[in-house]
Amino acid sequence: MRKSVYLQGSVYIALSVLLLLIFSFPKVLDASVICTDEDREYAAFWDNYYEPEDAYKFGQTIKQLVADRDLIGLFELVPDELMVGPRKKFIENKIFDQVFTENWRSTILESEIPCSPVGWRGFMLANGWIWYRFDPDPSGTWYILTIHGATEEEYEPAITDPAWRVGDKVIPPECFVREWMSGDNFEEYADTYGIEDYGDFRKYTGKYFGREINRIGPINDVHLATVLGDCSIVGFFSGVPEPLSINADYVSREGCDENYCLSDSYRLLAPLSQAECQSLAPYLPGQCESAYLIKTVEETGGSIGADIDYNFYGLFNLEDGRKAIVPLVNFSRENDARNFLDELRTSH
Repeated sequence: MRKSVYLQGSVYIALSVLLLLIFSFPKVLDASVICTDEDREYAAFWDNYYEPEDAYKFGQTIKQLVADRDLIGLFELVPDELMVGPRKKFIENKIFDQVFTENWRSTILESEIPCSPVGWRGFMLANGWIWYRFDPDPSGTWYILTIHGATEEEYEPAITDPAWRVGDKVIPPECFVREWMSGDNFEEYADTYGIEDYGDFRKYTGKYFGREINRIGPINDVHLATVLGDCSIVGFFSGVPEPLSINADYVSREGCDENYCLSDSYRLLAPLSQAECQSLAPYLPGQCESAYLIKTVEETGGSIGADIDYNFYGLFNLEDGRKAIVPLVNFSRENDARNFLDELRTSH
């Protein structure tokens, strides 16, 4: 009798463990069965740059790593740095549960795996908590692009005021020149001053001032560095500049018509020392007064969404008495900008 009860208990325990394993891990299904003819037609619309079945399998891989709490394996699917999400430096010497909550993990595991992308934006799990893409060139690589919902890194010193202030004035968003989506403003300067390494110029712009670029001023009404007090705009729609808005997060200027709104915004992220600033524009005649890494946001009102950059700018006192905002180094990802700043601080 005791033996029978013991065996029944053992069977119950074994069955419970089996059910726990089944429901704790993502189901491995045949991608060729899951992906439909509609998925394959949509792939053809995008010139078959990806295979729907491969997209599904990569989603399965991500979910399995999340199920296993494999933090290192998950970040091995990130080739450089995430567009949004933790830096690789931040996750060093951490375990999975220090970076992601159990709710985050459950949400990923319960989400459906797509066979098709969300248009040009790529593929997503859990309504965008994880975004991933396929790069067909040169070797055909699937990679994770963004991870939302992770523990946020705390940076020092923390900046609570988003505004760059000079005396009692706030520098407006239009003073911070960024590369246009067309690239025409940087190309104008590269062509005028004979700058051959265009890629280097777009990124490390500051070192070209005082060398190839021999003056601070516009070319055909196109500015790259802006003189403080001169960088004003007309209204987006009305012809009259809209008022500046300053809140806890951004300094913004917005204009709207009956259809949509346009806006330019920025916020300070991290300060640079004068020595660090000067090193990024070593040939510019003048003294760096202050410098910051800032986040700039341009809302165009279109379906493409916000255009966001993470750039370093310096406020320079020029030899002729003017003050100018000069772009120093430019990034499209905050993680890359933060890594650059860490290296810059180490070298100084």
